[in-house]
Amino acid sequence: MDKKNSDSIDHWINIGAGTTSGIASNIFSSMNPTIEGAIIGGTLGALVEGTFVRIGNEMKNRLLSKREEKRIGSAFVFLLEKVDENLKNGNHYRKDDFFRETEGDYNYNAEILEGVLITIQKSYEEKKVKFISYFYANIIFETRWDRLHANHFLRLAEEMSYRQFCLLAIYYHKEKFGLNKEPVKNHRIVRYDTMADIHSLKEKALFKLIIPMTHGSGFVYQLPPENASISDYGKAFYDLFDLAKISKEDIFEVAEHLIPLEKIKEMREEET
Repeated sequence: MDKKNSDSIDHWINIGAGTTSGIASNIFSSMNPTIEGAIIGGTLGALVEGTFVRIGNEMKNRLLSKREEKRIGSAFVFLLEKVDENLKNGNHYRKDDFFRETEGDYNYNAEILEGVLITIQKSYEEKKVKFISYFYANIIFETRWDRLHANHFLRLAEEMSYRQFCLLAIYYHKEKFGLNKEPVKNHRIVRYDTMADIHSLKEKALFKLIIPMTHGSGFVYQLPPENASISDYGKAFYDLFDLAKISKEDIFEVAEHLIPLEKIKEMREEET
């Protein structure tokens, strides 16, 4: 890649390198002593390189606040990190029509990357940025989900809160947490908003709810946390967005609304 083309990517990488806790410097130092051109033109290859340049230039031409620029810069660092990880693990880019140029010199890869960056630009919950970035870096390797599914996953991520990301991570390992089997009404009122989030995940087909016959037409948010479980679609979301990398402390903070505090204390002690 020539210097002119690499400038747009270097622009975002240099912004992101200062906002991702040193992640960028770790990525690039393992391949090249300088950031410039370390991954672009090397590890990524032509399939995604051109799209990065094109969309990177388009994002540079947008009117963005400083905060939005930092989010997008962080996104470039995170997704480059994850693409590099996937390639080093022996994964291969998908071989369907995802990268095929269509009318107007555009392809599904560009569509999803642009969608990811615009979603991140608007995401005031900045803890979501890393995981939405990982989604792009995973979907370009994953042939099970086509463009329509990819757009749907991205739309769900835009609508969801970071706490809902954490809930998916908790229920992915439901047996580990020992969720409460008593109705919410027997516990702290703060639990109602958590159960509302769970109900919302059910409406998005990411969760399943078991409603006992004895429950009748009562308030669905009063169901025991144990009655919820992650769906197969929810598991796919968990994997594509790499929610296994959510910090343990964030998981515990959300889990406090769902399981006995004694259990949380025990799990925290196990982590130390």
